[in-house]
Amino acid sequence: VGFCVFVPVGRQWWAFTRGRFIRVPAARLWVLEYFRHFVPPRGGLVFDVGGELGRETAQFARLVGPQGKVLTFECLPAHVEHLKRVASHWPNVQVVERACWDHATELEFFSGHTPGSGTAVPTACGQTGQELADRSKGLIRVQAQTLDNLWSAHANRRPVDFLKMDIEGAEYEALEGASEMLRHTRM
Repeated sequence: VGFCVFVPVGRQWWAFTRGRFIRVPAARLWVLEYFRHFVPPRGGLVFDVGGELGRETAQFARLVGPQGKVLTFECLPAHVEHLKRVASHWPNVQVVERACWDHATELEFFSGHTPGSGTAVPTACGQTGQELADRSKGLIRVQAQTLDNLWSAHANRRPVDFLKMDIEGAEYEALEGASEMLRHTRM
């Protein structure tokens, strides 16, 4: 049975779950949403698809340690800049400025209703049914690639130990372009 214990250490919170300590921003279960069933192993390879501002990217980097690798994929320019700052503190993090899709293409990306968000799927809805795309803000164009191609190019087809995807409604399209990589993904 999985359990979690939150521990304050100075001004930071740590969670103990699945036999590992994870630094978290608050003593709330939502901060462990990606670790409910599995925690990446030390030395593992993590694909962080939709790195956003890098909070989970930094958690992954700590968990896999210096022998592991975190590939974080992001296409929004402001998010890429945040992720590059995270990567400057974590040598095991590599930022790949690409959207993940079912084929290589240039996508029209809608800005989102919340600051820093966006989607390539204009009909995508959030967890409470809200529209993700704010069509009034215009579009940006981003480069997209399949996860299979990104996996070959950046991970040398090494098995993926942990796959996290949070890409605002485009998960289906990204998974369509990941059939080979998924055959080599552990969790």
